[in-house]
Amino acid sequence: MEHKTNAVEVSFLKKTKWTGTTTRTLTFPVGELADRCLNAWLDITDESFSHATLPSTQLTERFSTLMKSDADQAAWDEFYKAVGEEFSRLSVDELAACFIELNDPSTIESVLWSDGEHEFLDSGCEHRY
Repeated sequence: MEHKTNAVEVSFLKKTKWTGTTTRTLTFPVGELADRCLNAWLDITDESFSHATLPSTQLTERFSTLMKSDADQAAWDEFYKAVGEEFSRLSVDELAACFIELNDPSTIESVLWSDGEHEFLDSGCEHRY
């Protein structure tokens, strides 16, 4: 499903530097949000947090079933593919919220959206920063 946005880039501003960087701002193309959310989710090592941050109830139920079983890698790969597909169905605003939740929300101060020329407070690029 295509979600309309005028933004081409999104920036997440943190109180501390992003891991592996020398900056407090992480900026990337809006089109990468779903993949960035999936990758952040895949990086979670805490099973409870992984379970709690899945983007749908169906996926949380499926995750619980897989965790209780001795599922093979193919079953897990199918599940990861489904998680990625679910993230890709979310709006850019939902994805930004997920990205924050998956990347230490207590340290992320704000989100700015860019149309390539100016920064905005909203993904529709209507309210200039």
